[in-house]
Amino acid sequence: MHDTAAHILENAPLRYRISRKLNLFLAKKLKVPRVPAIRIARTVNILAKPFTQIHRRRAAEEIIRQRAASKPAVAIDKREGYAFTSPKDVPEITAAIAQAAEIYRTAAEKHALERVEGGTSRKAFMMQAAEGAAMSRHTDIMRAALARPILDAVSEYLGEVPILGNVTIMVSVPNTTQVGSQLYHLDFADEKQIKLFIYVDEVTSDNGPFTFTPISVSNDLIKAYGYDRGRLTIEEVEKAVGAEKEIQVTGPAGTALLCDTSRCLHYGSNRNKTTRVVLLIQYVAHAVPEQPPAVWPVEDIATRIPLDDIQRMALTV
Repeated sequence: MHDTAAHILENAPLRYRISRKLNLFLAKKLKVPRVPAIRIARTVNILAKPFTQIHRRRAAEEIIRQRAASKPAVAIDKREGYAFTSPKDVPEITAAIAQAAEIYRTAAEKHALERVEGGTSRKAFMMQAAEGAAMSRHTDIMRAALARPILDAVSEYLGEVPILGNVTIMVSVPNTTQVGSQLYHLDFADEKQIKLFIYVDEVTSDNGPFTFTPISVSNDLIKAYGYDRGRLTIEEVEKAVGAEKEIQVTGPAGTALLCDTSRCLHYGSNRNKTTRVVLLIQYVAHAVPEQPPAVWPVEDIATRIPLDDIQRMALTV
């Protein structure tokens, strides 16, 4: 059992629902380009709660100062928009993947996997075992989502302490399609965001691995094709920049990638031969304009996980 996208939207504070409607109106009705539409909608969201952003930015500045005096375990390349990590750097990942694997097994045995919302094309190849605030009861997963090495790295990248936007166990089922998010695209929740992909089991080229191009390569592709929204085929990308500039993420259980999916063109679940299970954790700015974040039961989580001020901030919209 999990939150649906509709349930998350319904329970989000009003400012998120307004900014989302505004962004979609600008993009779909007025055909405003992606970035200006996002910026206008985000400004409206910020104006509804301006001091929150100031507080989050100041907290991030302190984190950045502390990180500058040390060698952080996790650091996201601001120029390229990604970083690999592992249980060695974030020990909480080990228990999180064990818990995610158990959730997936239970859902599969009970035939409780549910189709992902958000377009008929995705429903053909993507399922989920759990999502949203309902994930809050899974303590080991929440510990990983709130691990300070991750939160601090994202805070430095975004320039403010993020909101934990969503936590999902995604299940890519075997398929023969190349549609929707199986083709290269950008996510439009905001201009910048970070998604943490943690492989619950081994992923090879047969599992439809997450594949992306770093920001510099993505910018070349955006320029070459005049990309604003929509999809690029794998062939188009390889023709323009070469296959060697694509990064295909394969590896054993625990393989983890932090990626700015709003700036790095990417795809996944393309023609899986076998099932792929991924723990997906999303971090967004407090004024994310298009995708309302989950509303977390902060005090309930705090009874099981000691929360510091930064972790509380990450759970609070």
